[in-house]
Amino acid sequence: MKNRGIINALLSFICVLGILVFVSGCSELTIENNDTTKSTNQNNTSDIKNSGSTKESKETDKTSDDVTTTNVIRDDVTYDTYQSFWLNQFDYTVMPIAGYNSCPIKIDGVYSKSFTTKEHLLVLKECGLNTAYALYEILPSANSDVIDALNACDELGLAYVARMSGDFNQSNKLMITSSLSEITQYESFAGILVSDEPGYRMFKQLNKTIEAYKSVIPGFYYHTNIFPSYASERQCYRSGSDQTELPSEGYSYEQYVDDFLEIVNPQVLSYDSYPFKSNSSISNEYYNNLALIRNKAMNKGIPFWIFIQAYGAGDRRVPNEEDILWQVNTGLSFGCKGIQYFCYTQPDETFEGCLVDTDGNKTDLWYYAQRANKQIAYVDEVLMCSLSKGLIFTGIHPSNISGIDSIDSYGALTNVSALHTVTGCFDYDNKDAYYITNDSVTEDDNITLTFNAQVKGYYVIDAVKYEFDTNKLDIELTKGNGCLVVIE
Repeated sequence: MKNRGIINALLSFICVLGILVFVSGCSELTIENNDTTKSTNQNNTSDIKNSGSTKESKETDKTSDDVTTTNVIRDDVTYDTYQSFWLNQFDYTVMPIAGYNSCPIKIDGVYSKSFTTKEHLLVLKECGLNTAYALYEILPSANSDVIDALNACDELGLAYVARMSGDFNQSNKLMITSSLSEITQYESFAGILVSDEPGYRMFKQLNKTIEAYKSVIPGFYYHTNIFPSYASERQCYRSGSDQTELPSEGYSYEQYVDDFLEIVNPQVLSYDSYPFKSNSSISNEYYNNLALIRNKAMNKGIPFWIFIQAYGAGDRRVPNEEDILWQVNTGLSFGCKGIQYFCYTQPDETFEGCLVDTDGNKTDLWYYAQRANKQIAYVDEVLMCSLSKGLIFTGIHPSNISGIDSIDSYGALTNVSALHTVTGCFDYDNKDAYYITNDSVTEDDNITLTFNAQVKGYYVIDAVKYEFDTNKLDIELTKGNGCLVVIE
């Protein structure tokens, strides 16, 4: 998080200040999209269905045993139906899987060439990601690079979330509007990265910024990502180099999250928490942070998305395969509806790991993420169309779970016997569904699920589906791995 702030703090702060300069004149500058009408009512799926939804390509890419139960996309599903959010390129059954710094431009001393190419983004798609996040290719100065990325994403059926520079003022407002007008014509344009890890004193500005974007390019995603619970009070309260005194009573992380939800009013509650420390330990705050984010998002009626630690730098180590699986699967058990990798492309040589290096070569983490993403793509229809109802903790756990509300049973499931599991319980359109994670990155686990009667259903591990008809189901999960179980 600290290393990430070094990369993003200046870009984000400049971006926010710059956008605010032209807020006052934005309301009359709404951009018309000549190819697709973007609905200003973000709960209306009809426009999304008519704007190049890639549901068909998703089904083509999957096997005939895809857990999706129907090819019919319902017209009555809104963001409120399942407390969910999806990008315009997809329908409500597709979970966003994004990579931060997906396709950087040529930068002397870092990248010898531009990666805003079909070749580079095809590798991202083959890893199982469906959404590219910008970082260094910033509008409007890198307009041609962004267009290259959008063209490639259009061809590949990917979504692209762009980044806008703050290097403008009231006099060049029309230039900025023109730049946005051009890129919104591309089918893959999904939204704008507005801010990363803002402090409380930026929240009112962020709200104005997002409203400005909505007035100019309505119907897109306006991404803002907040701090983890191990951030300092100063980071959570202040902005950039702001030296404003903290409140006398202090400023808690929970207050920070509450203020963000109330003032910024985001579409999604996105946060980062990187648990793997260089001393080989796992952050003891990880689960309590995840639980707090889950509860706050549920109370707000919006989904939450998580960032996956896919790097090593400073006091954070490079994750192994079990670590990547554990992060993804525990997030799914807790009910997260969006996975984001930090980082996809290595930002510079001070970072280790990432999914591809500064030359664009796949690292080991690329293959770890691909395995996790295959499972997500296989089961996302169930998870995106479910409501999280509770968590069952069994055995021992690598991060503190004290104070987290839990349940002992749900629906047909009366008992979970295991050494170390987290079981997320879901209402899947009136069916019982469960997402079980082996809560250890060092030991496999044999799990027994006991039901209140003979039940039929299926479970999915590593994108392979198995059917069952029993009152007691035995499942083997390798280190950090996860399993979807559905009672039919």
